[in-house]
Amino acid sequence: TIIPGSHKAGRAPHGETSWHGVTPKAVMVKAGDVCLFRGDIWHGSGMNSHETERRYMVQVHYGNAYITKQFPAMRYKELWNPAVVDAATPEQRQLLGDK
Repeated sequence: TIIPGSHKAGRAPHGETSWHGVTPKAVMVKAGDVCLFRGDIWHGSGMNSHETERRYMVQVHYGNAYITKQFPAMRYKELWNPAVVDAATPEQRQLLGDK
């Protein structure tokens, strides 16, 4: 679920369930779909009540190049599966931050 327009609040929600009268809206997606939205929009999910099917999420944040000069990169590379990295295209490796 997302609360449309809530990114304009300029802050995280503090127990609120709506923003300026706008209530959460369900984002309906099918298996394999991708949902893109600003990271500062208020969002959440319902419980997965299915006994065998699971949901997975990949969260990605992009920033200006100058940010890397101010904050050292986290060592995510140590957690990567080497087989996945080896199979990635040069463009995919660049997006992962693998230089």
